[in-house]
Amino acid sequence: MSSLQYEFLTYEAFPLDPYVKEVVQVVFNGAVILPYQHISMKNGGSFWGFPGCAATLADGSKKRFNGSFNVSTDKIKFEADLELFLKKKSGVAIQGQINKDNAATDQQTTFLAPKKDGGEVGNDNLPF
Repeated sequence: MSSLQYEFLTYEAFPLDPYVKEVVQVVFNGAVILPYQHISMKNGGSFWGFPGCAATLADGSKKRFNGSFNVSTDKIKFEADLELFLKKKSGVAIQGQINKDNAATDQQTTFLAPKKDGGEVGNDNLPF
């Protein structure tokens, strides 16, 4: 059983950006906030994932470092919960590669946003 806990904080769409189409800010285990982004590629494909980076090696080649889930069952549940979050937000199915064959587990994720006054977390300040 995984101890991964997360909350979806914010959602923002970027229809004019050629690559980053949507970003969801997620807080993991109550401590780390990371963006999870919907990327559109030049070849027409798209996917959701954590931002990565690349470094140039001595021979001039690039080495990529990509964020990912450590446990595949965490990713399956996260993506199912993300799909529910985006459907509640927009009322439409999400785009990109999300594992749509796996429904969220009985353990429902709470979608919360921080209060602007810095108080307790709540749903009343969601941007939608």
